[in-house]
Amino acid sequence: MNTSNFTKIQVVSTIVSLLPMVIYLIAWGKLPEQMQVNVMPNPSHLPRVAVAFILPIILAIVHLIITFVIRNRATNENKPNLMWLCFLSPIISIIANIPILHMNI
Repeated sequence: MNTSNFTKIQVVSTIVSLLPMVIYLIAWGKLPEQMQVNVMPNPSHLPRVAVAFILPIILAIVHLIITFVIRNRATNENKPNLMWLCFLSPIISIIANIPILHMNI
């Protein structure tokens, strides 16, 4: 896989990992000031700004680190096998935010 295709995948997957921020902005008026986040073993309450912006940004940063490591350190033979890692963080970002959004609206 060439670098140009990988960069396109990296950009698209990063945008997808930031998609929950857009969803939170749309529902901003319905969100409470404190949002329940289920962190094992106890649920906790975080400000809606932290849930809507900080958590997706943290996941996007982790995603960028993973994709840069794959792009720069993986060999051409194993890079296609590691491509699924590029989509792991965006999927986690969306799946993790659906219950939070559903519980708090």
